[in-house]
Amino acid sequence: MNVFKPGTRLSDEQIQAARDMSTCEVISAITGFSFERAGSEWKCKEHNSLRVFKDGKGWIWYSQNISGATSIDFLMKSEGYSWQQAVTTLTNGQYTPSSYSYHKDEQPEKPKQLNLPERTPGKYSRVYAYLMKQRCIDVEVINYCVKNEILYEDKRGNCVFVGKDDTGKPKYAMLRGTYTPDKGQAFKGEASGSNKMYGFRMDGTCETHLYVFEAPIDALSHATLNIQRSKDMGIADWKNSWKRHTRLALGGTADVALGTYLATHPKVNEISFCLDRDEAGRTASAKYLEKYSAQGYKVNIYAVPENCGKDYNEYLCKVTEHRKNVSRQMSASYNKQHKTR
Repeated sequence: MNVFKPGTRLSDEQIQAARDMSTCEVISAITGFSFERAGSEWKCKEHNSLRVFKDGKGWIWYSQNISGATSIDFLMKSEGYSWQQAVTTLTNGQYTPSSYSYHKDEQPEKPKQLNLPERTPGKYSRVYAYLMKQRCIDVEVINYCVKNEILYEDKRGNCVFVGKDDTGKPKYAMLRGTYTPDKGQAFKGEASGSNKMYGFRMDGTCETHLYVFEAPIDALSHATLNIQRSKDMGIADWKNSWKRHTRLALGGTADVALGTYLATHPKVNEISFCLDRDEAGRTASAKYLEKYSAQGYKVNIYAVPENCGKDYNEYLCKVTEHRKNVSRQMSASYNKQHKTR
């Protein structure tokens, strides 16, 4: 039976106890499914596409297109519980089977086969020129992405932003044309076979705080802004200061890739959403503020300042142009003073 009563206040101990529960045991108690070892993971015998990760908590169900970091998430996403109902039910040790019809003969969907565009030989000159001149991205950020093979130039001259799983295998790719606006509308798209459960990601050293964006270029822009700010503040290692935090691009406003990331990175306790300042971005930000706060995460909403563009790249371009203007004015003033002496 459902033991949750509206208005019940959950203690920190209850919440932590629910988070620490074995997901295999919870799923088995609810559904009757059984699990067996498959490498470092546990695989459901009845449904090959349902896996529990090596930490015993995170899980992913490929055929249902859902994933989570704990058994709380399983109750919410598979069973329809609210967050409070899930925690209360787990800590009281009573599991209520859902009305979902689990068919033992269900065949899991075949994993998508990602078809990455062919790389162009050479130094990716078009990608570098586009990102640096048109998008104002710092060359150090571009170099990092190229070195880690999450960015390259295809034979059509497009930027290819690659999303990988935790083993380093490419699972997703977003393409962005490098043609300037005066030559027509820039091409945008995804490589065929892209799995939206994975996003473009720039890993940082901090394991507890995650920054979330809609597009890869916004993530690169945020990193560039961090470099500029660190340099202005006189931070000694300003070129590398941006590498502290992990940045994840969802490829839109859907949080599927975020769910996958959180499922495999249980140390994350703070999420900063840096979505676009448009209707879709604001709506998603408000939704995720409520959703992830209820799950115990500290949530920040960092939209770009008002009248500074709709996303982080537009904001970066405005900031960069302002910095150039200030530099030109200071240079002109300096030259004028020395000329009159």
